[in-house]
Amino acid sequence: MPAPKGNKFALENSGRPKKWATPEDLKFEVDNYFEEMEHLQEPFTVEDLALWLECEIMTLLNYEKKKGYEEYFDIIKNAKQKIYSSWIKNGLTGKYNARFVEFVLSNNTRYSHKQEITHQAKNLTFITVLSKDEDKELIDIEEE
Repeated sequence: MPAPKGNKFALENSGRPKKWATPEDLKFEVDNYFEEMEHLQEPFTVEDLALWLECEIMTLLNYEKKKGYEEYFDIIKNAKQKIYSSWIKNGLTGKYNARFVEFVLSNNTRYSHKQEITHQAKNLTFITVLSKDEDKELIDIEEE
């Protein structure tokens, strides 16, 4: 059932309240995650960050990109960059399997393992290969 005409409740109410009231609250929790993982000498992952923050990965994506969360964008982007940077460094030093790091980064970031090749050709000649039957038919047509 639609809201009655003139209802202005939804204009300022975007639904569920934000999990973190301020960007500072989120930043504090993110910093705690990194400190704890460094202390435990555990790798950083976006999945573990979501578990630490007691939210789903989709919630992190909302806080990174969704309209209405602009003041949180940089916190999540910087956290993800720190995670991916640690993966790259550990992959380069041999601490992590480089192929696995490549797989994770190519599927979760803008990094890609594909090549795009552009080629321009001029004065192309096309050759049509005919079967023996087609060749005979063509000869018969030309003789007529």
